[in-house]
Amino acid sequence: AMIAAADAAMARALRRVSVERGIDPRGCVLVAFGGGGPLHACSLADRLSMTRILVPPHAGVLSALGLALAPERRVAMTSVMQPAGALDRESLGALARELAERAGGDGDAAWVARMRYRGQGHELEVRFAPPMDGEALAADFAARHRARYGFALESAVEIVSARCTRSTEAPAVTLARRGTPTWRTGSGTGDALRDDGSPCDVLVAGRAVIALPDATLLVAEGWTARALPIGGWLVERDA
Repeated sequence: AMIAAADAAMARALRRVSVERGIDPRGCVLVAFGGGGPLHACSLADRLSMTRILVPPHAGVLSALGLALAPERRVAMTSVMQPAGALDRESLGALARELAERAGGDGDAAWVARMRYRGQGHELEVRFAPPMDGEALAADFAARHRARYGFALESAVEIVSARCTRSTEAPAVTLARRGTPTWRTGSGTGDALRDDGSPCDVLVAGRAVIALPDATLLVAEGWTARALPIGGWLVERDA
């Protein structure tokens, strides 16, 4: 009953980000990660009439893996609050250099200004780079405003703030399987497979439990799991 209640709560959350947004989950793949995600995946997929589940490699620590492999990103921001026309090429270039120095790092620099028409309560982000001046930046803002809202005004344009972002490239990583599967039996029902890097195309029919290095995958009856070459498993509902 406790597991069913938990599954029902998670299914409601999935419906909020799919059905309630006009997305038919039956055509989507359910990505199951986290230490407990693969345990509940088949039940959740059944509740939403989904037919495919992807358990990615390193499912239990997927968020940590993404953080470790993400490109380094440094951001420096400053308030400006000046009319765009008041910034000539030299002053806008000096602002860009100051922000780049504050951001530090060795990545490529990209600059963005938050801009608005005087009196507006919201801003649009506009990219800029030396050797632009404020007038050119104001023209880009007007074009972006027209593209977003369908019109542009003759009002003065203000630069509210500016920021510089330095980003590096993400490291190249190759994911692959290693090792062989090990079957084991226990006092419970169903078979259990310890996935120490099962070779690809191994098929596991439910009901079965696959013990991953950092999570546990429950393959329910009526489902079949297939080991993927990069690691992880693709679980599909039987025809």
